[in-house]
Amino acid sequence: MTLQAILENIDWAANVSNFCADEPGLDTLTRGCQLVAIWHHEIAFQNHDNLALPFLHEMKASFFSVPACFSLGLYKPGAASMRAALENALYYSFFATHGSELKTLLGNPKYFVSKGDILEYHREHTDGFWRKQKEVGFVSEIDLWYSQISAIIHGQIPGIWSSVSLSDTSHKPDTKRSALRLFSRASSLINVLFLLTMDSESWDGFSSPARKLFLKGYSNQKKAIIGRPIV
Repeated sequence: MTLQAILENIDWAANVSNFCADEPGLDTLTRGCQLVAIWHHEIAFQNHDNLALPFLHEMKASFFSVPACFSLGLYKPGAASMRAALENALYYSFFATHGSELKTLLGNPKYFVSKGDILEYHREHTDGFWRKQKEVGFVSEIDLWYSQISAIIHGQIPGIWSSVSLSDTSHKPDTKRSALRLFSRASSLINVLFLLTMDSESWDGFSSPARKLFLKGYSNQKKAIIGRPIV
């Protein structure tokens, strides 16, 4: 059978319909995308001339491609998009205040800043970051999530999140549940990253509904610990 025939024989529409019939799963994706989209909007509005904004745009674009992949039954590509979204959120949190390094990144293909480099930067230079992150378990959670998603992407456990063959592309209940859990955690990690690293001037300029969404689920004590006004 030709590749064209295989692709045409996959019932992509049925995959999407079956996926969308799961209202709780669809709600998980909707809430995650909404959270990331509002962070994108609020930051971009307050920092419209920042040269690092392309990282923020890529964060949103990558995150929004995840539901498209999942709905088609393409879970492993969705995993790669999730990681790309989180990495771009990290890059923005660093390069937004590092114009010289950003120029080096654009001009030198050998220059690279890792997740660990960025977290270490925030530990040393972002006021209160390390103390605050301990209270919400951010670094330990991002390290665990990153390890799990990378193992899927790199095939450290062969076959996980992948179909046996292209023609078998469909939804597997266990894979779907795992994918939705990791997606929900990814949106939460992006939320916490920005809560812990966003400068006060930008935060104060965010709309009240946005700040309420970002802090949803936090007790007044936790809000005080992470240094965000109680709204």
